[in-house]
Amino acid sequence: MRLASSICALLFCICSQPLPCSATVIAQDDARLVRVVALARHGVRAPTQDASTLSLWSTRPWPQWPVKRAHLTSRGAEQISFMWAHLGRTWSMLGLWGAEDGAMPQPGSVFVHADTDQRTRGTAEALLRGLGCTPDYAVTARQRDPLFHPVKAGDTNFDAAQVMTALREALPSLRADMRAPLARLDAIAGPLAPAMCRRHGLAPGCRLTDLPDAVYLSSDGRNIRLEGALGIASDMAEIFLLEYAQWPGQNAGWGQVDEKTLQCLLPLHSTVFDLINRTWTLAQARGTALVREMTAALAGQHPDARVNTASLTVFVGHDTNLATAGRLLGLHWQAEGYPVDDIPPGSVLLLELWEQAGCHTVRPRFVALPLKMLHAPLSSLEARSHLTVVTAGKDMELKEFFSLTHQCCGRDIFSLKGE
Repeated sequence: MRLASSICALLFCICSQPLPCSATVIAQDDARLVRVVALARHGVRAPTQDASTLSLWSTRPWPQWPVKRAHLTSRGAEQISFMWAHLGRTWSMLGLWGAEDGAMPQPGSVFVHADTDQRTRGTAEALLRGLGCTPDYAVTARQRDPLFHPVKAGDTNFDAAQVMTALREALPSLRADMRAPLARLDAIAGPLAPAMCRRHGLAPGCRLTDLPDAVYLSSDGRNIRLEGALGIASDMAEIFLLEYAQWPGQNAGWGQVDEKTLQCLLPLHSTVFDLINRTWTLAQARGTALVREMTAALAGQHPDARVNTASLTVFVGHDTNLATAGRLLGLHWQAEGYPVDDIPPGSVLLLELWEQAGCHTVRPRFVALPLKMLHAPLSSLEARSHLTVVTAGKDMELKEFFSLTHQCCGRDIFSLKGE
């Protein structure tokens, strides 16, 4: 309740200003960037699937990664540092670190909270290096961080039957929509392993397109997954993207997946991924805690004093976190070279708080390396300071933003004065 009362007090102060606020105020020359809250996906990693699983999906030999399964690669870390060095310079020019031209983040001006995985912790360290900060960040001592995985951590749950019914009803039309890219992927991957064919009662030499689609609930009831042709295709398309990002100068997918082919295949991942992770019931269960934290950080009314004194607060998690937060906040984006709402490695959802004449406005932005640059040599990145920065939603008065989070994430946390 302390968090709720603090936010209500802030809202009363802001809404009592004598001048009317408008989302256009941030276009004025005297507008000031007050604070930035960022939700970042980790950088390029090795596939999360083990070798035995991958061997079922194709008889072709999969590439050997230079790191352990699901770990951040050194190239992925270097890309992260480049991105955040560029963001830091941009924020310096906007005065986030102080009025002095070229100012750097001062101690206490940046707060980072990372999930517990190696890839998220490595990403936190890399982005702090890019900003020119000491790689010091917060991480929970629990095995599962409930901020990033509240369902798996046991802090909340969802109506599994409702979600599974909705997904099963959506599968036929999704399969029809994905017919062309699925066939393209099938041609690239070749036949499935004999063991996979036997598992589905199919003859040797069966193909990915021969598999049916199914929705499964994990034994602990805390995770829903899509299996069969679409589930595998989604994972394979993402793996090809990771390969494309990891090895510049060569195509992914056994040399068959260039940029144009990858753009054809990526909807297999983004569409299936969004079908699950942007389902409202799942998004509420998985994303409410994180949206609350981001809102409190943006307001400067977080229970952790380190967050309130920071000009920049960064939460380093996963594509699932960005998808659920985007769903709850009604945000959409499209970075250069990717499908709508795709979340490439290292991409970032930004909530910028601007102030002018006592009026506070929230500007949502999405940042990513364009697909071409994700594949480019690092020397090219250093020579061309270019990121895709796109609008993720309309600019909102802070009061409107609080109303939005109030609606999506619970009346017990965000109550507007007078309700």
